[in-house]
Amino acid sequence: MSKANPSEQVPKIANFVVAYLDSGVRLRHVIRTTFDTIDGLNNEFVGPRGGVWNFNTANLKDPKRTEKILTSFPYISKSARNHLKSIADGIDLPDGVKLQCDHVIPRKCLEDMLHEQHRRTPMTGTDVLEFHDNYFRRCILTGNEHSQLLNDKMPNGWTPEMGPFSRYEKAKFHWANEWK
Repeated sequence: MSKANPSEQVPKIANFVVAYLDSGVRLRHVIRTTFDTIDGLNNEFVGPRGGVWNFNTANLKDPKRTEKILTSFPYISKSARNHLKSIADGIDLPDGVKLQCDHVIPRKCLEDMLHEQHRRTPMTGTDVLEFHDNYFRRCILTGNEHSQLLNDKMPNGWTPEMGPFSRYEKAKFHWANEWK
């Protein structure tokens, strides 16, 4: 990866997604990995060697990364934010508490939506980036909050026009209303 501005890589990645969609092949995790990478580059989650890093609990051992997560992740539950602030202040995560990054619209739903949209009207790299911006959201939750969500699916009757946070509304996460 170039040492130049990491966001310059984003259109190239979007064009890779178009080539993948054109191939008709469906490989597990391709969309998630490329969309996570686009998100990481757009939010400057780039390591010293140019590699993109994403949220994982190992990153919480580094105060700079914890601070970057707090300032750059737009979607963090209030409970998870409180735990992250404590970690940034040098306080360990309490026993039994987990933090995890949730794809607000589950990966499989996103992939199905993207393939269907491309099947109806072949997409360009710009279309892929627009799709990413409209539907790809990640939220840091506590493990307890995550266990309250519908796993790997959106609520019955959901359509993209209803917005990405419908699973959170169904779980009665009222704090998510501020993100609509």
